[in-house]
Amino acid sequence: MLETIHTEPLERYKCKVVEVDDAKIYIDYPIQVETNKTVF
Repeated sequence: MLETIHTEPLERYKCKVVEVDDAKIYIDYPIQVETNKTVF
């Protein structure tokens, strides 16, 4: 789950970790929990 910290109201997104590299985490496109739509 991803959550925004600088917006009101709080927004939540679900996503999957695709790959973990040395200092990076790659995720799939986030999907907004409320609308179930992909966010770019």
